[in-house]
Amino acid sequence: MTELPYSKSPRHENKVSTYFFYAGLLFITAGACCLWLEKRFYQYVDQDGWLHESLFMPLGVFSLLLGFAALFLFSVLKIMVFIKVRR
Repeated sequence: MTELPYSKSPRHENKVSTYFFYAGLLFITAGACCLWLEKRFYQYVDQDGWLHESLFMPLGVFSLLLGFAALFLFSVLKIMVFIKVRR
């Protein structure tokens, strides 16, 4: 039985999907931290009625979306590898 090339082997696909998992966790953690910082330190209304916000809110939401997208890709890759190995 010949081995598959490195880019086609299930082991390589498993390694790539693991990168998506850790990247997803990193982005979710960064997004949660940004949203916590937004809630804790910024976002207040001054005496004139102006709302003061920072860029932590859009950065936090964008990071959370990237994190959940990476975890979704991780799940899809794991299912694809499982189906390939099962055949």
